[in-house]
Amino acid sequence: MTTSVHQVAQRLVENNNKNDSLVCIAIAGGGGSAISALASIPGASSLLLEGTVAYDRKSLENYIQQPLENYVSAQVASLLSQTALARSLKYRNSLQDQLKCIGIGASSALVQSKPGRISRAHIVATRADGRQYSCFLKMAPHNRTRVEEDLLIGRLVLESIQQVTSDEHSNVNLDFEPEDEFQQEHTPSVPPQDAVRVAAERVLLGETSAVVLLPKPDQTFVAVPHVVLPNKSLIFPGSFNPPHVGHVQLANAAKKAYEHQEEDLPVFFELSLFNADKPALNAATVSERAHKIFNLQNLPSNWAVLLTSVALFRDKADIFQNVLATDVGDTKQFSFVIGTDTMVRILNPKYYGNSQQAMLEAVRDMKQQGVHFVVGGRLQQTSETEDRTFVTGQEELSDLPADVQEMFTLVQEEDFRVDLSSTELRKQAEQQVNASS
Repeated sequence: MTTSVHQVAQRLVENNNKNDSLVCIAIAGGGGSAISALASIPGASSLLLEGTVAYDRKSLENYIQQPLENYVSAQVASLLSQTALARSLKYRNSLQDQLKCIGIGASSALVQSKPGRISRAHIVATRADGRQYSCFLKMAPHNRTRVEEDLLIGRLVLESIQQVTSDEHSNVNLDFEPEDEFQQEHTPSVPPQDAVRVAAERVLLGETSAVVLLPKPDQTFVAVPHVVLPNKSLIFPGSFNPPHVGHVQLANAAKKAYEHQEEDLPVFFELSLFNADKPALNAATVSERAHKIFNLQNLPSNWAVLLTSVALFRDKADIFQNVLATDVGDTKQFSFVIGTDTMVRILNPKYYGNSQQAMLEAVRDMKQQGVHFVVGGRLQQTSETEDRTFVTGQEELSDLPADVQEMFTLVQEEDFRVDLSSTELRKQAEQQVNASS
């Protein structure tokens, strides 16, 4: 049996030569042999990110961050799987690598000296795109030693990696006894053509506050419901009605502002489905705008669309700071990419009860959450008789305290200037429609 566990581990590592899967495993009870078997294979680091054995009950509760009444169940295996998946996502700054992330959770009770105790195991494997494999094994009593049971569960844990990554469902062929009871279930991910619509509906129904849409080469999206933002992410909020070249150029200019850093900072085009002054966007509209972003030229590398349920920046900050992945010693930071018109609204005391002090406190609260702003200039016209001038936002910052000013990086005109707006494009589209009717 020991050789069989290592054979499965060897096969998984050899078949993962393109780093197609990145796995975190969380074990509560038996099955730790899966982790040791993988770790003994040369090159296993291409597959295994982390292996955790939460053997004590307190250790288990600490790992999943919630108290439990029953420690061996499908629910516990699912919680372990979801937590392991979230941890795997945190270890990858490349958004495309997030598609490869898998979380394995195993909850089991093995043979003991107590009479009448039935050995059983629940295993759940979850991939970032929502595909899932789950199984349940109840072992015949008195037929195996505890070591043999642990090795059997360990092999089943490894087989679950194969099951959740394979497009073809196959039967798990292990050394089951005739009296063993084994059940398995495959849950497919959402088809790519439906990914944006389903993700938008989840946000609209309040099932989640955010969903990441990762682009694929075939110009479809994969929805990642477990949102993890790499530290120092650039988040570009907007209605994108419609998205245009100015959005792309500002996103690239924002990345350039951080070009002294080695990381390929991810850019999220954030589309809030709710607006305080307008009706909520429907799923069809969200899908249309997301795919229009995909059709733009010169998109930054390492980009995605982020659907959220919040329109106010302080609410966005509350959500994003809690899903930000940081390494040991890192300071949490993420940057909103905005235009000068948005910056003016953020700094306008009228939105804070006409209180300058309240405005400063609100902005400083966001700073404590790790918020920074990258600001792109734009044309501004104060009256119909005046020529439009390009403003960078420097004037609005000049009278603010230094600690507030340093929250804003102003993109200079030579680095970004696009005299185009979504409003102007909508007007042009309306004029074309009127002219043809």
